[in-house]
Amino acid sequence: MEYGRSLQKIGVFGGTFDPFHNGHLAMAKEAVRELSLDRLLVIPAGNPYLKGRISPYGIRFEMADAALRTLSDPRYEISDLEADEEKPTYTYLTLQKLHKEYPESRLFFICGRDVFNGIRNWRSPDRILKEAALAVFRREGSGKEGLPPEEDLKKEAEGLKEIFEGASCVFLDSVIPPVSSTMIRDMISGGKDISGLVPEGVERIIRKKGLYR
Repeated sequence: MEYGRSLQKIGVFGGTFDPFHNGHLAMAKEAVRELSLDRLLVIPAGNPYLKGRISPYGIRFEMADAALRTLSDPRYEISDLEADEEKPTYTYLTLQKLHKEYPESRLFFICGRDVFNGIRNWRSPDRILKEAALAVFRREGSGKEGLPPEEDLKKEAEGLKEIFEGASCVFLDSVIPPVSSTMIRDMISGGKDISGLVPEGVERIIRKKGLYR
């Protein structure tokens, strides 16, 4: 789908990033490529209300920053928008802040199938969908009850559009490596090698700080 070039196209990629891994990096790169984004903001979550215990914000920010530095591309930016949040942080509020900061922009909220399937359960999903289009990555094995992934995605999108006026969904064709932060944490705690699963800079930080032991 093509959009007018009068508005700056900004991707918003948030998450706990505990740790930031090569799947995250692939999502960032492919979102910029497929959506022709002018910039992509990586926003480590401050105090996400849906998450339990996570690593301190400063460490997660440092890992995400180290990963983006490997790209050497000014379109990819790390944002500390949620750095000072002591109360639980909500995506709709972050998107509202971004629209105030970038009024002449179209926001794309970058996410995977897990987030897409659960977006109705987030705080104020109507405001999320008002502020940004969902840019959803297709993943292997994403079909439900034997449905092919494409049909599955379309049914979910139509359901959102029926419930939330103005909801917009864009589906990205790139297949993202099946890597998760939980998997990496479990591998580290089990003494397994994570080489090739996280950027080298991230791996150095993990080793230096003795994370996830």
